[in-house]
Amino acid sequence: MLVSLSACTINCVTSKTNEVRARLLAEVQYGDEREKVESALYRVAGGFTFDKFKDRYSAIIRDPCGPGKLVDVMMYVTIDEAGRVSSVEVFPLYTFL
Repeated sequence: MLVSLSACTINCVTSKTNEVRARLLAEVQYGDEREKVESALYRVAGGFTFDKFKDRYSAIIRDPCGPGKLVDVMMYVTIDEAGRVSSVEVFPLYTFL
C-alpha cells in the first residue's frame, strides 16, 4: 500500500505539532512537580493518562487540519524518582484507516 501526504497536510501537521509543543512548554518546565504537569495537561489537552510503570503522563490532541482532515498530536511528560519533570516530548501521530 502506497500512502502519500500532500505538502499542505505535512505543513498543517508540523504547524499543529509546533503549536501544541509551545503551549505545553509554556506551562511545564523541567523540574516541575506532578500537580503542575496534571494542570497543564488538562488545560492543553483536556485530560491525560499516567503509566506508573514508565512514570510517564501521556495525552493526545485531535484537531481539525482543513476540510475532512484531523491531526493527532501526542504528548509525553516523564517524571523522575523525585516526582519532578525529567523530559517532555511532543510529536505527531500518523494514523491511516
